[in-house]
Amino acid sequence: MIKEFGLYVKRLPLMPIQVIECRIATWRISNDGFPFHLALLQLEHDSSFQMHSHFDTMTNFLELVIRDFAKGAPQHHHLVFKAHPLEDGRVPMRKSLKEMVARFGVSDRVHYVRGAKLARLLNDSRTAVRMNSTSGQQVLWRGIPLKTFGSAVYSKPEFVSDQPLVQFFKADERPNERAYKDYRR
Repeated sequence: MIKEFGLYVKRLPLMPIQVIECRIATWRISNDGFPFHLALLQLEHDSSFQMHSHFDTMTNFLELVIRDFAKGAPQHHHLVFKAHPLEDGRVPMRKSLKEMVARFGVSDRVHYVRGAKLARLLNDSRTAVRMNSTSGQQVLWRGIPLKTFGSAVYSKPEFVSDQPLVQFFKADERPNERAYKDYRR
């Protein structure tokens, strides 16, 4: 707990700069005109990640998503990684991401956004890839195709894609909107 507090105190002076940086990145992604897929990140130390995901680390998740994006997505599509709003930097996400995108040859098509408003990015996203977080419900509410890894209450075959990730990036399947609305009720 003391370590976590220290990480947040260290981040505090940089927050105004990060807010501006985040708004600029979100604006660019939304206005550059390229179709994009959204990968929603979780906190590696969060119990929902540790107990209910198929991955040991977020780095493993990053690698799978980037590799399958490189194999499956059309060449003009981009991939946006959105950090968890409480991301505190204890996992070197940007550094790992930079190394992986270079290795898979997609450096010019992958973006990382820290702490942005999810709704703004979802407005323009073609698909979303998620572990098991509740943010998946925002994706489904908008009728955006969703691929999950791990167990989540909304991981129903009517809502969440069962396609392999490479195929998901090639040709997404929309969730059954009516079934999701019934589920929500």
